[in-house]
Amino acid sequence: MLLDCPPDRIDAHTPLPALGMDSLITVRLRNRLQQTLGIPLPRSVLHTRATITALADHLNDHLPHHPSTEPTPAPQPHPTPRPAAEAAPARAHTTRSEQPPPPHAAPVHGQPTAQAGLPDHTSVWILDHRPDDLLGDAHVRLEQRPLPHLAEGQVLIRNAYMSVHTSMLGRMLPTPAAQYCGVRGPLNPTSSYLPYVVGEAMTGPAIGTVLASRTQDIAPGDLVRHDLAWRTYAVADAAAVEKLPDTGLDPTVHLGPLGLNGLAAYGALKDGGHITNGDTVFVSAAAGAVGTIAGQIARLYGATRIIGSTGSPHKARTLTDTLGFDAVLNYRQGDLTDQLRAAASDGIDVYFDNVGGDHLAAALDTLNPHGRILLCGLHSQYTQGDIRWPDNFPLVIGKALHLTGVKVFDYAQQFPQFATDMTTWLTTGALTCPTTITPSIDNAYQALQSLSTGKNTGQALVALRPDPAPTSSARHTKAAGLLPDNPVHRG
Repeated sequence: MLLDCPPDRIDAHTPLPALGMDSLITVRLRNRLQQTLGIPLPRSVLHTRATITALADHLNDHLPHHPSTEPTPAPQPHPTPRPAAEAAPARAHTTRSEQPPPPHAAPVHGQPTAQAGLPDHTSVWILDHRPDDLLGDAHVRLEQRPLPHLAEGQVLIRNAYMSVHTSMLGRMLPTPAAQYCGVRGPLNPTSSYLPYVVGEAMTGPAIGTVLASRTQDIAPGDLVRHDLAWRTYAVADAAAVEKLPDTGLDPTVHLGPLGLNGLAAYGALKDGGHITNGDTVFVSAAAGAVGTIAGQIARLYGATRIIGSTGSPHKARTLTDTLGFDAVLNYRQGDLTDQLRAAASDGIDVYFDNVGGDHLAAALDTLNPHGRILLCGLHSQYTQGDIRWPDNFPLVIGKALHLTGVKVFDYAQQFPQFATDMTTWLTTGALTCPTTITPSIDNAYQALQSLSTGKNTGQALVALRPDPAPTSSARHTKAAGLLPDNPVHRG
């Protein structure tokens, strides 16, 4: 299959430009070359040569040659570098200085990190094989891998926290629903959201502290956000790293309300919700990472009544007592349509859908004419082979409903205003975000699986180290040694 096609399936006369700049074959070929040569290669190098033979001639002519009198260094292990698969929402604007590199830059190009007194290995989760289903954890493994050389324009990061998302399950097993919701595959061949590659490290949003830098834009001690989660340390291209401002807030907000989930709720309600004063809004999976934020933003946008759904009395109390929801449905206790009609006697005007299935059916029955549906997720069917739409879906026609698909990266241009608004709401207490933190990278996959069992409230995070507090805004994080053995909730 294309997803697992090894580079040796390409012969010497394969036309490289036809493979595509970001195809999995091209990515793996570039990684194999970097591993073998021990130097970074730009993405474009494979597309400026017509064939493998032409590429080999080019590299032979342009690689640096050292005098034979110099001693040959002992070979160093090189893992496969992982290019970022998901773009950060935005990067803070920086101005590159024309001065020589500052003292904090690693002094020698290509020198192993271990020689600078820095970590040379990382614990990292690997996709062992593409599973038939996502039960258990036999398809993933946690192992130690050597860190690559810190090259020019790169930074070494000590990861503090990572976030887990349902979409990660779809990147392991690209089911039809996962592909339709954005993961690249035969049903969605142009998507830039790539499945995980078998045998390579998994990726995702993370924040951490820079330990070493070979760029003038980022210095040791800076708090950064990037896409190389699922590991304790990461070597990343500076262009794929976002330096985070010191907002005075807990740094974990950059993985929740100030991250992709917050941007999804913000952009969807702003562009597709068209909320006016007096509207009634229904949010499914309201105690989840997106739902907790969506309900609160809807209120800030002027909605009069906010209704949520969840599966436990404890979460229902959190939604009403802490997050300001007016009513909460428990999908484990009775017919959803009856519960929704009782909670919204005058109907609903906006439905923010994270679930699909019976929740969507109940919303379709209860929506007022010309109501708005924001399709953000299909949690009830994400890992299933078949997709089932409600029998009453034609009500979209009968009620002249407006459907909006929520794709978070489409809201990237809104990020500056989103960051300003969200920071203000968080700082003033107008919006809050519960967080479930699972300690230790050893339990990272368990944290991901918990998304399917409803154990988390709000944003699910993993504290990757015993003392995960980044140096920036450290006063807002938990002190060393206070992380419990089991997941904890913060509101």
